[in-house]
Amino acid sequence: MMYSELLRVRDSSYKKPRFHARLVRCQSVPRQPCPTVPKLTPFAVRHGLNGVFTAPFVKKLRYEGEASTGSGDFPTSWSSQDTSVAIAAGGAGNIGTVVGEGAGTTEIIATAENEFGTCSIGAGADVTVMQPHQVEPVNTQIQGAAVCPSGQHGWSRTVTNQVQTSSGTAIPYASMTMADTLMAQTPNSLGISGTETGSTQTDSHGDFPDTYFVCSTGCPGSGTAGGTQSWTYNGFNLPHSNSVSYACSAITIDGH
Repeated sequence: MMYSELLRVRDSSYKKPRFHARLVRCQSVPRQPCPTVPKLTPFAVRHGLNGVFTAPFVKKLRYEGEASTGSGDFPTSWSSQDTSVAIAAGGAGNIGTVVGEGAGTTEIIATAENEFGTCSIGAGADVTVMQPHQVEPVNTQIQGAAVCPSGQHGWSRTVTNQVQTSSGTAIPYASMTMADTLMAQTPNSLGISGTETGSTQTDSHGDFPDTYFVCSTGCPGSGTAGGTQSWTYNGFNLPHSNSVSYACSAITIDGH
């Protein structure tokens, strides 16, 4: 066999390799829908979008997002337009925490963003912070001669006290713990040397009962005694103190 014939034999047995290709379709990642306009609802406060928060209480605003494919929660960030009135921060999930810092009204803004960060939308709600300033009587429940130890007489008056702002507006919040201290002042012709104080909680109107009384060997008579009543709410001092005037047949609080 000649050399050229050997090459032809090898050429005839040569098999051309085949290349197999598979058509693969690119699958797009499902796009999470954009949140619709979120609703900011004051937590546990029934005042629509106008939430009333008592500084320095912590309340929460809940963001409720609704996607075009159904309901779902979107991550949210929180901010306050006036941090001297209230500050806002993100909490767990879609809940933001709002803390009252001072009296006034500010807008709390929540911004919701979808998973891929391709769209976001924000909404706001006004938050009014009512700063407790004073306690004042709003009515007298009962008054009359006090029940005193033998040899003493005096006067008793039970009133409805109310937690108020500096302008006299009631702060309608329940379960605020109110506690007082009472210091005897001059004049003290009734010879008052001891006082009785305590603590209680407000009702949903910001009201609570309180009883003022005096017993003295100087009663009956024309003698008087003065006292300064200071208040705390949830352990925080109120700026205003009451001037209490005691007599054998009358008791007044800040002239009331």
